[in-house]
Amino acid sequence: MSPASSTRLPEHRPTSMRRVVIVGAGVAGVEAALALAIAHPTAQVMLIGSTTTLRLPPDLVYVPFGVEPTSVEVPLQRALARFGIVTVLGGLLRVDAVNHVVELADRSLGYDALVIATGARPVFDGSLQLRSLRDARRVGSELAAFAVPAARRRSIVVHAPAASTWSAPAFEFAVLLDAWLRACGTRDAVDVVVTHAGGEPLDQFGPEASDLLQSLARQRRIELLGGRGDEAFGGIDSDLVIEFPLTTALAIPGLPALDANGFQAVAGRRPDGITAGAIDFEVAPDVYVIGDGNSLPIKTAFAAAWEARALALHLGGRPELLCVDVDDVPFDRVTYELDLVTSTLSTTFDAASRLLPPFVDPHVDARIIDRAPRKLAGSLIRQHLLGRTGIDASAQAFRAIVAKATASLPA
Repeated sequence: MSPASSTRLPEHRPTSMRRVVIVGAGVAGVEAALALAIAHPTAQVMLIGSTTTLRLPPDLVYVPFGVEPTSVEVPLQRALARFGIVTVLGGLLRVDAVNHVVELADRSLGYDALVIATGARPVFDGSLQLRSLRDARRVGSELAAFAVPAARRRSIVVHAPAASTWSAPAFEFAVLLDAWLRACGTRDAVDVVVTHAGGEPLDQFGPEASDLLQSLARQRRIELLGGRGDEAFGGIDSDLVIEFPLTTALAIPGLPALDANGFQAVAGRRPDGITAGAIDFEVAPDVYVIGDGNSLPIKTAFAAAWEARALALHLGGRPELLCVDVDDVPFDRVTYELDLVTSTLSTTFDAASRLLPPFVDPHVDARIIDRAPRKLAGSLIRQHLLGRTGIDASAQAFRAIVAKATASLPA
């Protein structure tokens, strides 16, 4: 642990835990498997998924601007076996929380602790959304008309429709859109507006990050309109609306029903009531939900990384075993990076001390750094599984597209 860090990590829960079963082989599930296997070496960690490959989809925010979509696939069986993690191919049918058993199509498995990391799915409402590769290409087709001058002024609205929608990608997309329109030579005649349901932009990251983003938006003439959920969205004139979709968790037989927003409800209980402590991810005895499927408002890899570490320590793991330094991020901190095209907004904070609003303490380190963003920065996945996979290629490719288009503009 960094000597300068005063973060209070979640308290240990003494346990004779023998088997931890994790359901879901996406980012949250694999990150949890690594955190538990490293911090709790005496436990048997089993990862259940419908595939034995970790698939990191293309960065959809770049695809509409001509970046070739590239997926990164990491075979998990051999990679995780190095950490003693057993991978099981199968789909979850139900959870018997009373008897501590998960039922798969071809077998039943007992557990001492069960981690649900099955993620969430987008809710399609017929609007133009960035939720899949097909959608991203459709958005690109719609944007093509804005690459050429028009006889009148036009506007594009980027909309994050609800507080349960993770809004940071909407701000990032708007910044990329601004740069692309400038490279096309049409930006002066196209208004770019971001509408979101929250108050200040990126307020989950504290006032410093919010101020930096608002300052950048003013410089680039991007209008930010907060408090605009779907019910307050009407009346905004635009030529094109691009939405970042609502999501909902997958209901799992045997677990409590989803909450009103479509997620597994987890509590924000902090043992000391004031400062950092354990977030309660437990939805049934010894059953924990992490990642996009729980009701915490942050739906991104860095939050899943913190949840995985918090859970590993809560279940009796040894924090000193997690003392890795990934991309200059100590294990007891997490980071999120947002692409500003010419730079990156980097936010780093001590163990994401609160995952409920206001989410972090006011001492978050938010700064503009002169490089492209790093995907999954500070995660165990990046540290141990990715290697030289080209995970950051999309940001570099977008910069090349903008530079080439800018160079071709008339002097």
